[in-house]
Amino acid sequence: MHLTSTLDDGYSDFQWISTVGNPTYATTLGNKVAVTVTSAGNLGFADYPTNAKGKGFRYDGGNSMLF
Repeated sequence: MHLTSTLDDGYSDFQWISTVGNPTYATTLGNKVAVTVTSAGNLGFADYPTNAKGKGFRYDGGNSMLF
């Protein structure tokens, strides 16, 4: 998204903003367990091997137990 702002004195600036409109994964939280499920049926992450989209499989707020 391109955001442009212009002030009354004529100063103008812009900024690029990245957004995800319709993610292909969802994270479910309950009873100290968090797990991400993707639209393709994968568990853990939606972007293996980067593992940045999703929570993986976590217990009690710890690190992901998937490797």
